[in-house]
Amino acid sequence: MSEQDIAAWREQYPSPADGWPPTPLQTALLSEAAVAGSPFDPGQFQTVVRLAGQIAPARMRAAAQALLERHPQLRTAVVSGARGGGLQLVVDGVQLPWQELDFSTLTIGERGPALDRFLSEDRLSRFDPAAPPLLRMALVRLGRERCELVVSAHRVLLDAASVRLLVPDLLRLYEAGGDAGVLPRPRSYPHYVRWLRGQDRDVAAEAWASELDGAGRPTLLAPAAAPAAVSADTAGVGRAEVRLPAKDAGRLSLCAIERGVTVNTLVQGAWAILLGAMTGRRDVLFATTVSGRPAALEGADSMVGPFAHTVPVRVRYAPGETAAGLLTRLHGRQTALVEHHHALATTGPLTAVSGLYDTAVDFASSLSPSPFARAARPLTAAGITVTGIRSYGGSRHPLTVVVDTGPGPGLVLEYHRTVFDEATACDIAARLAHVLEQLAADPEAQLGSIDVLTPAERTGLPELLENLADAGLAGAGAAG
Repeated sequence: MSEQDIAAWREQYPSPADGWPPTPLQTALLSEAAVAGSPFDPGQFQTVVRLAGQIAPARMRAAAQALLERHPQLRTAVVSGARGGGLQLVVDGVQLPWQELDFSTLTIGERGPALDRFLSEDRLSRFDPAAPPLLRMALVRLGRERCELVVSAHRVLLDAASVRLLVPDLLRLYEAGGDAGVLPRPRSYPHYVRWLRGQDRDVAAEAWASELDGAGRPTLLAPAAAPAAVSADTAGVGRAEVRLPAKDAGRLSLCAIERGVTVNTLVQGAWAILLGAMTGRRDVLFATTVSGRPAALEGADSMVGPFAHTVPVRVRYAPGETAAGLLTRLHGRQTALVEHHHALATTGPLTAVSGLYDTAVDFASSLSPSPFARAARPLTAAGITVTGIRSYGGSRHPLTVVVDTGPGPGLVLEYHRTVFDEATACDIAARLAHVLEQLAADPEAQLGSIDVLTPAERTGLPELLENLADAGLAGAGAAG
């Protein structure tokens, strides 16, 4: 950085405390945000923490401000120099943007829609990377002893897993009246920046090149042309439930345990089968989110920062292969690539495999039990209990399958409303649920026997083909 850059930053930020270079992941996220062609930023995400108990808003706000002051990473501005170099600049004296809303005075039927409207509007409020903090909070009261804490942030600052790490600290600070002395000193993000810059990229890059060798044309599900009109009503991220009966969710968990794979791998396998059918491919690509926290770096599991990123998943299969065989092979490939996840974080994961796929599978853990998770001990402090955590957005992909261990549906589809409409997303969600039900019923079934059409679609197929035949399109309809 030049002396002129430093002088300009000192004038803009009177209290700079520290600085370090941005990672390639952060640089890629900022570049993508700058060229995003819609009102919402795909790098922005929102986490909603459900709280039960008597909550004092002023005390919670003081705890949130103490949390901001405790973690330097939360007070960073991302700035660029005249020569093009970047810097994460830690700024002291930053105040946390804070809102308080009281919906408890509304009728029970009005509270949910009011909350949904606020969450939607909040997701459309973009951050300026040069104006710290890239974080804001809102406390929404829904009842005498029920509140929702809305935490909105940009992935250039931290990831959803970091928010979950911060929640226990927030409650302890609330309990201590904002006194950060009750918490141990946090391990800072620059430790990871230094570790990342010291990695040998060549071996890992070769592993990914081998994995993607011969992949052929991209696996794209989104329509060739997205809706031309983009408005506040259509922008943002929609969610479609994957309605899976509780008995099938239990069977899937058992299936994963019996075959030594994770539930995430099982859902990835189901998505590969469905994606292959919808695109006419038997060699498909999609993304999955990885924690990005290297086991080799001491304390990485407790650091706050932007670690999570996406890596490609490649699935090749034949109709005669069994679902169980596919899952075992998929799990083995992903296990072998774990130690190479940092290569894509080092080279910029958003550009290294740009254009190869447009869908993703994301595993979002939670503090609450669900059909996919064993019951966990509730997080409680100062008479407040966290009863659920859910996150929205933060995916650059037009369609993301989210495996959610929080309350409500086991899986949801998050989709960009500027690319997919609600009806299409719901149809895809129903098909995925149907494929998962078949895997739960018979993991040894051959892949060619798995039906990707829902029973309702299968029932209406003869009528559809008859209509196409009348129009002279029977062949095209059958192929479709």
